[in-house]
Amino acid sequence: MYISKYLFAKKVAAYSCQFVLDFLNRIIYLFFVHFSFWTNYVYSYCW
Repeated sequence: MYISKYLFAKKVAAYSCQFVLDFLNRIIYLFFVHFSFWTNYVYSYCW
């Protein structure tokens, strides 16, 4: 019983870690896309 609970907890932890990493990757990706878009816009406007 204890072992199955441990495995279940491990599985849940792995899923949540994957979810958090995916979430962070999306935020970073969106931020970089947004940031590069705005820097290009500003550069084209300034030069």
